[in-house]
Amino acid sequence: MLHYSDIEELAKEVCGLHEDADANEIDEALSDQFMLSFDAFELIAIALMKLTIPAETALTGKAYQGFVKDGAFICKIPCDA
Repeated sequence: MLHYSDIEELAKEVCGLHEDADANEIDEALSDQFMLSFDAFELIAIALMKLTIPAETALTGKAYQGFVKDGAFICKIPCDA
């Protein structure tokens, strides 16, 4: 499954936060912008993950689905998950 830090990274991107934003800043931004808790954001991200386009990683050649920025996965799950 997803790591807490991966969901935090995705939330920072979605909310336009700096990469050093802490958990309180992330929670506040999710609440202000989307009226969501971090836990609700995590559930939505996981549900949407399976709707993303599968891609193979350059290093392992394994197929994953997930959210990508600048050609790298922010968070991912194996395609068979």
